Amino acid sequence: MAVLELSELLKSETTAPSKPKDMASTVLFYQSQECSELVAEAYRFEGYTVPDIRENKDSVISDYVQEHNPEIVLLELNDSAHVAEDAGRISRMLPNHASVIVIGQEDAISTIRSLKELGFYYLFWPVSKQELIDFVTGVAENRLRQRGPGQNRKAKYIGVYGSKGGVGTSLIAAEISYLLADSMSAMCVLVNHNYNGGNLDVMLAHDDLSKRVLQAGTIAASLDSTAAKALLSDITERLSYLALDGESRSHEEMRDLTDNIVELVAKDSNFVVEDLSASVDFSRHLSWMIERYDSLIVVIEPSVSSVRDANRVVSEIKKQRVELDHPLRVLVVLNQRQPEKFNSMTSVEIEKYLGSKIDITIPFVPQINQMKLYQNHIYNSKTKAAKPLQHLVKLIMGEQASKATFIQKLTTLVGSQLKK
Repeated sequence: MAVLELSELLKSETTAPSKPKDMASTVLFYQSQECSELVAEAYRFEGYTVPDIRENKDSVISDYVQEHNPEIVLLELNDSAHVAEDAGRISRMLPNHASVIVIGQEDAISTIRSLKELGFYYLFWPVSKQELIDFVTGVAENRLRQRGPGQNRKAKYIGVYGSKGGVGTSLIAAEISYLLADSMSAMCVLVNHNYNGGNLDVMLAHDDLSKRVLQAGTIAASLDSTAAKALLSDITERLSYLALDGESRSHEEMRDLTDNIVELVAKDSNFVVEDLSASVDFSRHLSWMIERYDSLIVVIEPSVSSVRDANRVVSEIKKQRVELDHPLRVLVVLNQRQPEKFNSMTSVEIEKYLGSKIDITIPFVPQINQMKLYQNHIYNSKTKAAKPLQHLVKLIMGEQASKATFIQKLTTLVGSQLKK
């Protein structure tokens, strides 16, 4: 009887289908059928669960990461003409915690260096099934040991600084946040540093948002990622908003709390945009801004007081960033809030005073206030302010803003002459 039971047990064990081994939740975004088939066959041959396989299209990638939480991303760029550029564009759609392996045919040191700066691995194609599995296994082991280039991936921090109150800092912060989240498919957090007022909620076209009140006794060290995420308000699927009520606390205490919360939620974000309106004095904290931000947008209007403050801040930043050895990018945005004939300074005079070019000029649009009242956005409108905002985001992304064509310049010139 015992022998029979043993034989039956052995028989059942040999006939039971074996389950695939799990490595880490993986997805392949492919460009070629050859790569798709090789990855599936390699995983199947080694007994691993075959990854999710999706076509390498921006819309597909964006939708997938919204619904899933991949630990390893295989990104085929064999058909890409510029691997590093395409990888950089796609990186803003992927979660920072994911380990990304780019599969490509570009055999250039510059490509490998650029991908390393992004925190991506590079697997040169063509590759055998065994080489692929060995590489992915190594990446999975690096994840467990918290090693490898992926550890350097983090959200990009963008500060929007107002040279004086009322220059449109909150408006620009809100619009570029929407642009990054909706048009660029990036996960973005917009941070309000005005703890006792401001109109950033109106600029977001969500005037029903209230600031979060922290319980008495809450300190930065007591917060974890779950508690930090609970303080965010979801504006869209990809855009979140952080606004704290600081009525009973000092500005320094509120800033420390905000910084701690942002650090916790930034792990799941591609961009953090912070509204540094001039209604809050940040001029004393230039070293903090230099060390914190990857890009700083300085918003000015064509007035003497605004340009003077901007010049002081930009000059001091240039001096301190050398001392602090931090490559902060400074972008100057001229926001025309009234018709040009009422301006006290021209663009030429402003550039001469600053000693540098204005990066973006947002023209006067009389209906902007009305648009915000009716909860409309500017970046996707038909107004002449939409294109400059789109170009600003391109500069933030490291791309070149497209230059106006001869016809566009001629049309602008004729239009300005007709108004006189």
